[in-house]
Amino acid sequence: MKLHARFVSVALAFASLASVSTAQQSRPAGTPAPKASGSAGAAAATDNQADYQALQMLRKGLSLLEDRQDERAVKVLSAIPLNYPKSPVRFKALLALGKHYAEKNDFQLAIKTMSSICDDETAEPEEKAEALYRIGSCHFGLADYNRALATLRRVTEEYPWSAFANEAYYYIGLCHFKQSRWSKAIEAFKLVGTSVPPNAQGQNLVESGQRFFVKVQDKDLRALGATGGKVKFKVSTQSGDVETVEGEVFDVEGETHMGSIRMELGQAKPGDGKLQVRGGDTIQVEYVDNNTQDGSLQVKRLFTCRTVSTASAGFMDGAYREYVHGIIAGQKAFIRVKDYDEDVSDQKDKVSVRLYSQYRVQKTEEQLAAEAAGPDETPEFVVRDEVTMTLEETEPHSGLFAASFMVDDLKDPNAKADKSDGKLSAVEKDAIYMEYTDKTHMGGINTPRVVKAKAEYLTGQIQDVWIAHREVSTEELRARKNLIEAKFYLKLAQIFRDVGLTSRAQIKADVGLEKVEDILLRSMKASIPQELVEQAYQVKWELQIAKGDLDAAMATCRTLVALFPSSTLADVALLQIARAKIDTKRPEEAVRILNGLLSMKGNDDLKAEAQFLIGSVLEQKANERPTKEDRLRAMGQAVDAYKACADKFPNSPFAGQALGKVVDFYMEAKDYDRSLELVQTIFVDFPDAPFLDEMLLKWGVVLAQMKRYDESRAKLQQLINEYPNSPAAGKAQKVLDVVNKRAGAGS
Repeated sequence: MKLHARFVSVALAFASLASVSTAQQSRPAGTPAPKASGSAGAAAATDNQADYQALQMLRKGLSLLEDRQDERAVKVLSAIPLNYPKSPVRFKALLALGKHYAEKNDFQLAIKTMSSICDDETAEPEEKAEALYRIGSCHFGLADYNRALATLRRVTEEYPWSAFANEAYYYIGLCHFKQSRWSKAIEAFKLVGTSVPPNAQGQNLVESGQRFFVKVQDKDLRALGATGGKVKFKVSTQSGDVETVEGEVFDVEGETHMGSIRMELGQAKPGDGKLQVRGGDTIQVEYVDNNTQDGSLQVKRLFTCRTVSTASAGFMDGAYREYVHGIIAGQKAFIRVKDYDEDVSDQKDKVSVRLYSQYRVQKTEEQLAAEAAGPDETPEFVVRDEVTMTLEETEPHSGLFAASFMVDDLKDPNAKADKSDGKLSAVEKDAIYMEYTDKTHMGGINTPRVVKAKAEYLTGQIQDVWIAHREVSTEELRARKNLIEAKFYLKLAQIFRDVGLTSRAQIKADVGLEKVEDILLRSMKASIPQELVEQAYQVKWELQIAKGDLDAAMATCRTLVALFPSSTLADVALLQIARAKIDTKRPEEAVRILNGLLSMKGNDDLKAEAQFLIGSVLEQKANERPTKEDRLRAMGQAVDAYKACADKFPNSPFAGQALGKVVDFYMEAKDYDRSLELVQTIFVDFPDAPFLDEMLLKWGVVLAQMKRYDESRAKLQQLINEYPNSPAAGKAQKVLDVVNKRAGAGS
């Protein structure tokens, strides 16, 4: 059968990947188009004004984060979605908050902050992709690898064109690595870099100076792999270099081959095994398709891409080895720009940057108090002085541009700097910025971006240690102290309950409840942060569950929902109470609570877990039937519940597990055709499920029952090779021995 060659374009943060394509890349079908902006009359003016104000607050919040004023920054950023609930700027604020919380290792709060972006239809696809990626990395930080995998797979499947898909593949590989799934980890790591952000101009761009990859997919290449042959690509540049690249087999089937070559700046030297390029160079890849779908022979497939360089800039130490964030008065400052696009000749090329010093405007107490309520027209910072400086390339074709300068120290902060003298002036505690305009980069060739670097201007004696004092209200401090102690008694109560010391568990739970009640009583009289109050209610119902007082726990949950309807902790409470009902042999009440949770607006992951628990309860009831026939008939409701879990919440980590339960049912009922179909579906839809080793075992058993022994042997051997440390591998070896005997007897 004649097939055509298909080439895929790939770009990588660490390596540029070219590929050959017969069709121009575009954003995937189903990706929402950019939204039209504006409407008629006063409404448009109002929306534009609101967006401008929200953007001003966003800039202020980001500036405060940069200055390490975390508390003020969080207040400003948190106010944006509250004050401007319809402005698209709110999504950037939520992402900034989520990123900040994740950097502080407060992963739960980061997940809660960014989750609303994923479900909002007005959010841009790139914002949703970033939110999902960061949520997945937070789950990884919490060592919740199954949830991390489910979330990260949404990035690679729903937004495969996004740059965050590359990052997602990396974390997918790490998740498998942490769980000792080596083959899965390698498979995911290989896919890092196989996603290319769509370019607005429809051009294919690759990062200059990085290793250049080319990948071809052609089913005719299976035969080449069988004979040990090598696929070859001709790679040429507009500046005159021509190289030949050999490909290696990249997949199991032998249809995909990949080759690479080192790319560097310099004069063209054809045939030297390196691809020399210049700034803005064009690269062409040629591949000969020996046998096309329409019967044509020796058809040349061409792919063209342009090199771009995503610039970086910063203040350096005197040896130009490390970035620094401070400039000391009376000493030289060193700056460097890395931009391969500006290497356009065989001489030392030049670039220019803008340097400026700025200071913070001192505000009154009234202005500071009003900051979080809305935008302030008073500027946060004022530029004191600025100059334009020319940087020269360190050597021809290095792509690195450097210069040094001295800062003119103004002793009087009220003195005005002369902006026309060509010198940069600053006062103690000023911030000095460098701005460089990156004209072409991976984001596009007609969308300049400004690269900024910041350094503090330091004068006088530099202190080794500084101490910051923070005023904390007495009530808030007492509440935090009581909450920590209540969590301690909760842990003790849970330990005593687990080992059967019920009376001691109740004593410890009562002490913890006293601590929590003190927080809740004081919250009615004093201003205690809502976050602390919600956590107090959560600890309260967990203490009541540990004590065995489920009715009181239910009442606490209802109180939380009544006081804070938007709290995400209510769903968690209902789920914990349902589990407690199951543990105390009250399955009907558990199912009623779980059905109530499903009817609420809330987290889909929790709803998926609730749906799965309903299936588990119904399965337990079915297993109480005396005969196998009765049990299989009673399993119908449980199977429907498991199917509902997979159908309604396909992105949940419980979806694959639920389908696994359905497979078990079909196997027990000896419905092997449906078992086989479902197992195949699981491997396609849930490639990261933690139970794929068990599924491979079932796959092999089902094929053996269907007397398809060769296929059964292949799946069992795959299990042994890919999961050698799994308990299922030992079982697979035993089943494989049986299969070999049956196959031998049959022949």
